[in-house]
Amino acid sequence: MTITGGQSPFGGGILNSSGTLTVVNSTISDNIASFDGGGIFNDFGTAEVMNSTIVRQLGG
Repeated sequence: MTITGGQSPFGGGILNSSGTLTVVNSTISDNIASFDGGGIFNDFGTAEVMNSTIVRQLGG
């Protein structure tokens, strides 16, 4: 899976709020959050990232 070019106040690529997030064999790139979490914003949840690439994120 590829997540690229996302824009949001929180979690430009992925926002996980109180859930369970598992990212495997994925690329998360070039996402923007105006506040927090350019690529991934994990808010009181559980997150696991395996064998993945996270690059060029921007968070405020």
